[in-house]
Amino acid sequence: MVFLIDSSSDVILDNFKREKGFVKSVAQFMKADQNETRVAVVTYGYIAKEQASFISPQDELLRALDGAQYVGGRRRIDLAATKAAEILEGSRFSVPKVVVFLRAGVNGVGEADLLRNASDALRDVGANTYVVAIGGDVDLKELEMIVTKQGDIFKIPEFTALAETFESTSKAIIKRAG
Repeated sequence: MVFLIDSSSDVILDNFKREKGFVKSVAQFMKADQNETRVAVVTYGYIAKEQASFISPQDELLRALDGAQYVGGRRRIDLAATKAAEILEGSRFSVPKVVVFLRAGVNGVGEADLLRNASDALRDVGANTYVVAIGGDVDLKELEMIVTKQGDIFKIPEFTALAETFESTSKAIIKRAG
């Protein structure tokens, strides 16, 4: 499982912390270390930065999330998708591959082809992709290029609602990813 955390300049530091808290809650809910689920974490803004590489023990994941760095700059979800595909290329063949994007706002103008190519790379490695779209300023058509199925976009009205929705989002991802 790869979590891609939006840390572009549009996401203030408090909201970045809320995103990290959401990922912690999802990992704990899914009991990531008990069912041998390995988790990687990437933060993205103007670059995509791998913060944790396929960690299994939950305490290590929580420490890595605490130390995950804010990136800043323009939102480049295409770079995050490409980084996730690179990470998943080396993953175990027989295990479901899940990518969860946390995303606020929209990508830059004219970057649809970059996003489409990056999304194709995720499909090529067999990833099931989900988006947690935060706030009202999201482009659903753009997000539909990323996800495996149209119903794999979870709309959250604002960052403060992330804490309330981790359980329902986790259950939906578990059910859809198998």
